[in-house]
Amino acid sequence: MADYALRIVIDAQDRASAVFGGIRQSLGGLGDSVRRLGTAALGGLGALTGAAGVAGGAIAKFTIDAAGLEQVRAAFTGIAESAGVSADEMLAALRRSTGGMVTQRDLMLSFNRAAQLISTDFAVRLPEAMGYLSKIAAATGQDMDYMMNSLIVGVGRLSPLILDNLGIQVSLEEATERAAKMFGVKAKQLTKAQQQAGLMAVVMEKLRKNTAAMPDVTETAAAKMAAFRTRLQDTAMEIGGLFAPTLG
Repeated sequence: MADYALRIVIDAQDRASAVFGGIRQSLGGLGDSVRRLGTAALGGLGALTGAAGVAGGAIAKFTIDAAGLEQVRAAFTGIAESAGVSADEMLAALRRSTGGMVTQRDLMLSFNRAAQLISTDFAVRLPEAMGYLSKIAAATGQDMDYMMNSLIVGVGRLSPLILDNLGIQVSLEEATERAAKMFGVKAKQLTKAQQQAGLMAVVMEKLRKNTAAMPDVTETAAAKMAAFRTRLQDTAMEIGGLFAPTLG
C-alpha cells in the first residue's frame, strides 16, 4: 500500500513538473523583470508542491482549492458540445477574449451560468461580449468577473438597471422592438427567451459602439501581470486535481 501511494505521489509530481515547464516557457514573452518574478514565484510554488509529497497538509490545500472543478468542467463540456462547439475551442475563445485575465474556472462558471439562466446560444456569444467587457473593465477599474456577472444576470432578468453596470443604457421597449423584428412576431407574442435575445442584440450593439475607440488592453503591463497571476491560479487548480488520487 505504501509503495502504491508513493508511486501516485511521484506520478503526480512528474505531471505537475510538466505543467510548470509549460508555464515557464510561456513567460518568454514577458519583460525581464516580470520573467524573473514569474520564475521565482513558480519556483516557490514548485517547492511547495515538492514538499506536498511528504507533507499531506500542503497537498490538501491545493486539492481543497480545486474542489468541484471537475464537475464544473464536465457541465461546461456537455453544454458546449450540445451547442455544436468543442469544449477546448470554447474555452480557448473565452480565454482569448479576456486576454487570459480570468481563471478557467471562472470562465467555465460564467458560461454554465449563462446557458442555464438564458440559453446556450447566448453562452456561445460570450467570447465576443467579453472582448468588449475587458476594455470597459480596464477603463473603469471594475472587476472583470463583476462585469460578466452583470451582463449575464442583466440579460437573464431583463433588467436595464443591472446592465447599467456595463456603462450602457438600454430600455425594455427598445429590446422588445428589436426582438419583434428579429422573430417576426408581435410584441405581445414574444416569449421570455425571445425578449432576452432582443435585449442581448441591443446590448452587444451598444457595447460594440462604446468600445470602438478604446485601445486593446491585453498588451499593457497591468494586463500581463493579471494574466500571469491567472496562470498561477490555474496551475494551482491543476495541481490540486493531480493530487486528488493521493488523498483518496
